[in-house]
Amino acid sequence: MRVADHSASSVAQLDALTGSRFVAAYAILVLHGTAFGYTLPPWLNLSQAVSYFFVLSGFILGYRYPNLSGRRAVARFYWARFARIWPVHFFCLMLSLAFVPAAFWGSTDAAGWSILPLQLLLVNAWIPIERFEFGFNAPAWTISVEWFFYAVYPPLLWRWKATWHWKLSGSALLMVALALIAGATRLPAAASAGQENQISTLALLYGNPLARLFEFTLGMTSAMVWHRFHERMRFPTNTATALEVALLFAIVADLYWAGHQAPRWAAELGPSFDWRVLTSTPLGTGACLLYAPLIVLLATGAGRVARLLARPLPVLLGESSYALYMLQYVMLVPVMRNSHWLDAWSISMRTLLGFAVVIAASLLLWYFYERPARRWLLERQPLDWREPTVASA
Repeated sequence: MRVADHSASSVAQLDALTGSRFVAAYAILVLHGTAFGYTLPPWLNLSQAVSYFFVLSGFILGYRYPNLSGRRAVARFYWARFARIWPVHFFCLMLSLAFVPAAFWGSTDAAGWSILPLQLLLVNAWIPIERFEFGFNAPAWTISVEWFFYAVYPPLLWRWKATWHWKLSGSALLMVALALIAGATRLPAAASAGQENQISTLALLYGNPLARLFEFTLGMTSAMVWHRFHERMRFPTNTATALEVALLFAIVADLYWAGHQAPRWAAELGPSFDWRVLTSTPLGTGACLLYAPLIVLLATGAGRVARLLARPLPVLLGESSYALYMLQYVMLVPVMRNSHWLDAWSISMRTLLGFAVVIAASLLLWYFYERPARRWLLERQPLDWREPTVASA
């Protein structure tokens, strides 16, 4: 069951994209799940899945909200987006503060605790300092970035069809400009001990919404392409499947190539460029340029990959993917701090059991908290923001 927000245009559900959300969230779980003792290939930076989320977010908003005419429509949009992300964010933040040992967090001094109001307001990633972006429940930095995208979506959407190329290229130039500033000012790649309040390229180019705006705008552009041409995208099953496989192969190849080249690039560019920037943002990998056509192709539902993702189980897991993404780190931090808890179990056993527990917990959080909380907030939308009803004759 899905909760309608009563503010978007009437459009079909794209189940394959819902299922793909679980794949991306699961990739982040695999990344963080190294706490169970396994290792990943050095070239495989699964935080690249965050880039997929940013492109997908731009596509979904462009698909569901192709027009926002008038202040009421904009107000409904903001209310629906708040109801979508804030309840789970608040729950996981409070859970992390209540159950995770305070000594683990990097934001436990007097200055650090002042970050908490910024995290509650979802503006912490807007400040390019690592302790602001990644303090407390670290994955929530991406939700702060998403909140920035939501904030700028209405002005980005203004005269979109006539200005999209300027906005897309402008967001790319902004990303490059920030990289040039980082290199020219010789910012450190990451914050060092005793210098927690300094700006680093990791914070400026990886966690800063201005540097990730290109991915979101690329998703919006993909949605425009979908609206214009989806009637013509009636591919035969074999053709669509071949395109899906080709794009997935190209994404893996890009990750492999960028992961192997990043150390050399970092050495050539100098100490300002962290390998995470070069392997998970458009400054070092072109994966987002592959995500955009993959999302459009999955939205057609024509290929076998799309049909697999649109099956009931992937869709169910996709519906709970936001809860999975936000909850996993909170649940894994105690394991990171107390690795001896699982010494008696094999790595495979602790991984299988740990993943099963995290996924089950996310399903419970989605079903018993996220959906009801979202519905409760949407039902309390101010009356003068709601869609006008037409009286029957």
